[in-house]
Amino acid sequence: HRLLPQGAKWCGIAKLSQPRSFLAGVTVSKHIAMFAGGVTRREAVSARVDIYNAQTRKWSTASLSVPRSGPAAVSVGSLALFAGGMSRRGETSVIDVYNADTNKWTSARMSMPRKFVAACAVDTE
Repeated sequence: HRLLPQGAKWCGIAKLSQPRSFLAGVTVSKHIAMFAGGVTRREAVSARVDIYNAQTRKWSTASLSVPRSGPAAVSVGSLALFAGGMSRRGETSVIDVYNADTNKWTSARMSMPRKFVAACAVDTE
């Protein structure tokens, strides 16, 4: 669902490509919503990223470099970052970075693996 600001009404949009829990969501570049990782109905850890473009009203998919549940998500300008979480092997230090301007993904690492992590952007100018 998406919330329409005028009148605060909800309207339906297409479902995610794969039902899952413990995923992360973030908005980047004002019109792109991303939902990453999570645990599927079969309790498998997912690398799936569902990407909704509000301008075109279309969904696409991508993959995190490491399947995981519960990553932290934050956006800064045209970048969306998905950090940490639980992989099949335990906590992960991987950060996957999506650049909405170039439609490209890169990866980085935190100083140590982290689960149950949160993220926020501060003073991004």
